[in-house]
Amino acid sequence: MRKLGLKFRLQNDQIINETTGKEIPEDEPVFLLRARDILAIHALCEYRKACIYFGCPPEHISGITEAIDSFNFFPGRFPPRMKAPGTLMAIKPKSSEPHSEITEAFVKEWKDSFCKRLKELGVPESDIEAIYQQKVKDPYCSLEDDPAMIAEDCVVALAELS
Repeated sequence: MRKLGLKFRLQNDQIINETTGKEIPEDEPVFLLRARDILAIHALCEYRKACIYFGCPPEHISGITEAIDSFNFFPGRFPPRMKAPGTLMAIKPKSSEPHSEITEAFVKEWKDSFCKRLKELGVPESDIEAIYQQKVKDPYCSLEDDPAMIAEDCVVALAELS
């Protein structure tokens, strides 16, 4: 028996969901991402954001976070195995500084939009700066993300904690 990620296993040429014990039917398309794919981590992070946005169960989101953590760890352990999707060779991002085009004005605009959306969602004014400061430390949050969507994710997470 071979494990396929955190949730599935291959058994007798069948893909089995370890949570439910059910087989994925052969006529159902499946998409597999590998940790050696330098773009896979980006897809996982976007998927996690979408799951939070649509209110998926916390245990599902935790599983995705666990996968993200293992994908983040992989390149440090196996640098020669990293590669660009659809090729046999590694490629580097166009810029070693992905946020080099982000100006101070852009950051202020992003923060203003984020804080405005929190206020619209009913977050007390006294909590908004603390939430913003926590969010900018979040490795899964990027200034390339929609600030309104990130604010909504924060409100969902706060609701789950209370």
